[in-house]
Amino acid sequence: MAIQATTTTAPFGAITIFSTISKLETVWTSLVEWNRRRKTVAALNALSDHELNDIGLHRSNIDEMAARFATQR
Repeated sequence: MAIQATTTTAPFGAITIFSTISKLETVWTSLVEWNRRRKTVAALNALSDHELNDIGLHRSNIDEMAARFATQR
């Protein structure tokens, strides 16, 4: 029994479309992370120092915690 190698090429423009969609997905993900970080910073900045202390944060840690939260999935 002979083995026949089959190779197929991608349809015209498929690679371009895939690349474009991949880039759009990256942009979308970046926007979602930016918005999540922005909202987290706003919410934490609205807390008093006493409330931040209750949850184990200091005002200087807000940016770091917001960045960590924004990148979680």
